[in-house]
Amino acid sequence: MLSKITVEIIKIRKYIAILATLLSLTIFIYHIGRALIGLDPLYPFGENMVSYEIVVIPNVVFMKPATMAVIFGYIAVLTTLSHISEYAIRRWNEKEFFTIELVTGTLLFISGYEILFNFTLWSALIASMASSGTVYGNIDLIINTFPNPETPWNVVFATKIMYLIFVSSATSFYYVNKWKLIKREIKSYEKKK
Repeated sequence: MLSKITVEIIKIRKYIAILATLLSLTIFIYHIGRALIGLDPLYPFGENMVSYEIVVIPNVVFMKPATMAVIFGYIAVLTTLSHISEYAIRRWNEKEFFTIELVTGTLLFISGYEILFNFTLWSALIASMASSGTVYGNIDLIINTFPNPETPWNVVFATKIMYLIFVSSATSFYYVNKWKLIKREIKSYEKKK
């Protein structure tokens, strides 16, 4: 039986997860919607989420919409994992744990590579601009036209998204292994009884 405080904490985590998910999705949908209806250019993709900053705390904290969406996205992942912990430990079996481990491990590997690639690309493009004496304007607006020049992506936006996937996958991988360990300890304890 869960205590009244524990039930309240579970509810709070659930509401935080829902709110953070809605905030993150709202930011993404709003900016993609603006691009789709022609208020902002669609390409370079994500540029309208890194081309300006929102004042969070006047004269102290400013954030790009992409940064806010990524932060809310991670809060949503973290609180969701925390919220489903008890359910996962009780109901999931080794196959389900393995499947989640496989998916999160694969996402971790792919997004880790993409982060390294994007940072390397961003640095190389800045260095290239500097060596030709053309570093001006906002370096957050650097784009990657490879592999398809018709659909370029903003490098900062792509890196933020990959970082969200990387950190979310690492956190999920950690949680799944923690759940497996707890489940094994519970089974071991029950066998001893």
